[in-house]
Amino acid sequence: MANGVGYICEKCGSPNVLFDAYAVWDHITQRMELHSHYAFESCSTCGSEGSVTEVSLEVYEEALEKDWSEVNDG
Repeated sequence: MANGVGYICEKCGSPNVLFDAYAVWDHITQRMELHSHYAFESCSTCGSEGSVTEVSLEVYEEALEKDWSEVNDG
């Protein structure tokens, strides 16, 4: 198992989390580059805000294998 971390929603356990950030276009690499990261996270599965937690890569990969299509915020 490789070392590393992932992020999941504390409320529902989904790995479908979003982070508020700004990106800039790098014309040399032809890619968007992260410029700034802000202290706001949300879950695109259940709609929870500010409830993202860091977990081991093993836990994150287990979360990726689940079907999150039935989860909602109500």
